[in-house]
Amino acid sequence: LDCDCPPSTLEENVRALGAPEAVLQNARKLAHEKTYAVITGQQAGFLGGPLFTIYKALSAVKLARQYELEAQGAAQFVPVFWVAGDDHDLAEIDHAYFLNADGASVRISAPVAKECEGRSACEIFLSREPEALKKLHDELAALLGADAAHDLLREYDGRDFEAAFSSLLLKWLGATGIVVARSSCLRKFSAQLLARNLDDFDVSARLVQEAGVALQKCQYEPGFSERTRVAPHFFAVLDADRKRTAIQPEQRGAERVFRVGTFEFTRAQMLEKIEREPERFSTSALLRPVFQDSLFPTAAVVLGPGELAYWAQLRQVHAHYGAVWPVIAPRATLTLLDAAGEKAACKLGLEDRPLDIFLDRNELRKLAAAGGELSGPIAARKKALLENLDALRETVAASNAGLLPMLEKIRQKVEHELERFAIRAGSEADKRGEARTLRAEYLAGLVRPRNAPQERILCAAEFMAKFPGLCERLLEVIDPSDREHLIVTL
Repeated sequence: LDCDCPPSTLEENVRALGAPEAVLQNARKLAHEKTYAVITGQQAGFLGGPLFTIYKALSAVKLARQYELEAQGAAQFVPVFWVAGDDHDLAEIDHAYFLNADGASVRISAPVAKECEGRSACEIFLSREPEALKKLHDELAALLGADAAHDLLREYDGRDFEAAFSSLLLKWLGATGIVVARSSCLRKFSAQLLARNLDDFDVSARLVQEAGVALQKCQYEPGFSERTRVAPHFFAVLDADRKRTAIQPEQRGAERVFRVGTFEFTRAQMLEKIEREPERFSTSALLRPVFQDSLFPTAAVVLGPGELAYWAQLRQVHAHYGAVWPVIAPRATLTLLDAAGEKAACKLGLEDRPLDIFLDRNELRKLAAAGGELSGPIAARKKALLENLDALRETVAASNAGLLPMLEKIRQKVEHELERFAIRAGSEADKRGEARTLRAEYLAGLVRPRNAPQERILCAAEFMAKFPGLCERLLEVIDPSDREHLIVTL
């Protein structure tokens, strides 16, 4: 394949989004011989998507820096973030989760116009309805403050989801030099790959299915379904409604035709359409990695757990199309503890048991309750004291019965004061127990929101707004060679 992406295209695209000089320099570097890309990517999630988006990007940055040090001047390595703006699963990207002060996850939904349904992220915009935008601003302001809410929503003013997401990445990570590549801006280089796939999509499907069978024999779950669609592995946007539509092949005698929505094309017509308007077509999950690694001089790709599953089936597809198979590197995986979360862990006695922060909500509640149980010990000691006084009564009666009234008053006073003490202790225990329970609730919501890993649920924008130096902090701790899950206190 000969579909290299001119670095000038990347530079123009990131410059239009206000990229800093470090990014522009790296975009230009990709034109140099012996310069290679370390690529990662993600869908254009609302407000930057979940935290793992940032972890992917920073993992690519650190890996590129590590390779460059090891190369000792023989090669250069540039981190690239592929924004999957062609993805059309709106339900996956039209919301973000934030953490409330009580540890509850708050879903913030993007008000999107109905006509955007079925479109790719690069064709989706926020609604222009004033009431919907005000509601969105007020919800974000309640969580992050008015200034932060204003800054985030300004990125979506006149921009589609792909462009707004890309702009946020450059704002947060531009200092690292990571080059943001928007998939919608790269479609025009895909004609040769799409033309080939139009004729041999059945070969690609077979290669993926065979790799899936091999994975199952090794007790691994394939990423692609066993019923991988035997059809061209790309979509078309031909209708006026801008919806991304699958291409359906049909055999008509000796000739194959292709249906796209209400349109029907012969092979020759489809090839002409691809050649003349490649920007109207976008690759599927099966073909996108091949397209990416044909566009860029890819040395390595940084992937999340789900992506690893389907990339495991693509090596022979790369070979079929002549794309270089890159090094596969898992992204960093982290849990962030803010000051409130760290204090909650300490109050629950988890300083020496850091992994217990991952206990489920009910287990953390039990820990909170166990720390305030005074009623049992107080009742036992009270019973023992009163039994000793009763035993003393028998001794006094035998020796000097006249002292019994005084002893009885003493016993009544002791019993009364112990009851007062038990009530006071119980009240204090209730207060402390309530505080401990609240801390347990917050810790559970911070570490495992919606009973899932923090990095997959909570929005990156929340942490970037609250901790401006977060990227620098994470760059210090992320090590591409370390596969351990990191707990990072902020």
